[in-house]
Amino acid sequence: MIPTTLAMSNADMWIHHTQNILKCNRVAHIDQSDGDETGEVMKKIEAADPYEKRLKTITLDRKVKGSLPSWNVRLCGDRD
Repeated sequence: MIPTTLAMSNADMWIHHTQNILKCNRVAHIDQSDGDETGEVMKKIEAADPYEKRLKTITLDRKVKGSLPSWNVRLCGDRD
């Protein structure tokens, strides 16, 4: 069943499909392990800037400056 325009105006209906943008402004960490066989360096990097789970609603994103939501959803067009 296709959701209505009115249902899609709710921010909880929208989810992330792709990877999130990390604090380092990338979608993946750069491998800086340089011979580290145990992977401890990458574990520390990922612990400081963790990946978020995919397929989460946009309402779960961190708030932006001023404690405002990261996303706005506007209702335009037909309201069926």
